[in-house]
Amino acid sequence: MDILSIIRAYDLPGEFPEDVKEEVSRIPDHVDVEADRDTAAKGREDWRKVPTVTVDGPDTKDIDDAISVEKTKTGYRLGFTSRTWRST
Repeated sequence: MDILSIIRAYDLPGEFPEDVKEEVSRIPDHVDVEADRDTAAKGREDWRKVPTVTVDGPDTKDIDDAISVEKTKTGYRLGFTSRTWRST
């Protein structure tokens, strides 16, 4: 089922309210990636070098769950990553 069919079926508004459009208009057209990366990285661990694969289903709308496996000195570490947290 496509989005427009859902909008029509539930009689939802087809456009965003004016206050939403106003707020979106304040989003900058350009983001300084390096500055943003440095700010976002503070207080976080860098897991980008850990091979990770998604476990979200094929019909997911947001790819935000994944697992990783790392070899350690004593065996393996299985990690689960979600949009909001990471557990090993």
